[in-house]
Amino acid sequence: MQLVKKLIFYTLLFVVSTVQAQTDKDQNPIWYTMMNDPEVNFYKAVEAHQNYWKNQKVPPVKELHDMTEDKYQVYFKGMNDAERLDYQRIILLNRAFENWKQEEASWVQPDGRVLSQEEKIAILQKQQAELKALEKKNKKN
Repeated sequence: MQLVKKLIFYTLLFVVSTVQAQTDKDQNPIWYTMMNDPEVNFYKAVEAHQNYWKNQKVPPVKELHDMTEDKYQVYFKGMNDAERLDYQRIILLNRAFENWKQEEASWVQPDGRVLSQEEKIAILQKQQAELKALEKKNKKN
C-alpha cells in the first residue's frame, strides 16, 4: 500500500511539474510572478499573496508528501482531474512562495528591495574577511 501511495505521489509530482512548466506565466498568481522578479518589492509581493488568500481557501497541505495522506484527500473530493491538478499546482506555488519569503526576509531593505545575489555574496565575503581578521588577531594575543 505504501508503495502504491509513493508511486501515485511521484506520478502526481511529475504531472504537476510538467503542467507548471507548460503553464503560461500569466496564469500564475501575481505573487508567484512577483517573487520571480529580481526587481520585486518584498512587501508588495507579500501583500499580493495575503490579498490572494483572502478570497481563497488556504491549502492545509504544507509539504508535497502530505498530498498523498488520507486526511488531506477530503480536500480533493468532488474535484475533477483538471481542478485537482490546478489546486495541487497552487499548493506547490504557495509552498514555493513561503520558502522564498523565509529565505529572502533577512535580505530585505527598509524600502522593500531585496538584495541582489551579487550584493548578498559581497556581504558574506566581507563578513568572512572580518571573521578571519578577528581570528588572526586573537591568535596573536
